[in-house]
Amino acid sequence: MKARLRTFIMAIALLTAAAAGLTTYSEKGLAAPQNGQAAPQAAQIGQAAAPASQAQKLAELEQASESLYQAMQSGKAEEAQVEMDRITSLIGTISYQGLTGVDGIHELTACVMDARTALLKADPSPEAWRTTSARLRLAVDSLIHTKGAMWQQYYKVLAEDSEKLNKAAVEGNGQAVQRSFADLKDHYELIRPAAMIRKSPSDITAMDSWLSYVENISAGEKQDLQALQTALAGGQGLLQNLFGKQKDEPVLLPIAGYSNPWHWSFLIGLWILLALGYTAYRKYSAQQEVQPVAPYSEKSSGGRRTW
Repeated sequence: MKARLRTFIMAIALLTAAAAGLTTYSEKGLAAPQNGQAAPQAAQIGQAAAPASQAQKLAELEQASESLYQAMQSGKAEEAQVEMDRITSLIGTISYQGLTGVDGIHELTACVMDARTALLKADPSPEAWRTTSARLRLAVDSLIHTKGAMWQQYYKVLAEDSEKLNKAAVEGNGQAVQRSFADLKDHYELIRPAAMIRKSPSDITAMDSWLSYVENISAGEKQDLQALQTALAGGQGLLQNLFGKQKDEPVLLPIAGYSNPWHWSFLIGLWILLALGYTAYRKYSAQQEVQPVAPYSEKSSGGRRTW
């Protein structure tokens, strides 16, 4: 109970600090000038110094999140706790104006709390340490880097997960369907906070709804593999939109369920050769069976032509 109370209090504190940081920029911009020309001069000095201070805090946050990630991946509790304290103190001092919206701040704060909760558990879970630290690392990277963020590299991973899931559905392998969906869901949840920081909430909501539907028709006795194939084909656009890919860039292979399409090219070519060979053989056989035509002659009686 005490641990839960501490976690709740920490969450309230982080959210309050984040909200305060979000309003820092607007409060400075609306401050009224005083003492003649001294106030505008002070405002110019403050505006020149603020970006450097903000950039320094963001760089320190990125370095702390990377160090936390390395420590938690390696199971180094003391080092991880030091970096977690750094992150907790930095989160409330950063201005999020122009970096992300309210939903992005909420996701970032949730990532911090999840990682902190995993660290404070009396019975630590290595899997929870790895997952929460990776999710926080991706979220911080997305906050700082407008382009080329690490989470965008997961497009290929999710596309391959979708391909494996579709292949299992085509083959009617229910167990493989469940395993493939679990991989798809885990990878999506890993990058979801980072995506929320940069993408529109409507894009995330659409992806969440699609994934929930796919889960319903993939699970246990309720499996509907035909509907699953249709849903996966319809989800290509959502996945492409989430990662900002071109609409004509395929997620699933043209021939569903097979990771080596050249096999099909070989088989189709072989079939054409066999068909041509069979046609040539039939033509040759027909020519061998044709009998020569005897010249016709006229009968002496009646003058009629006969063969």
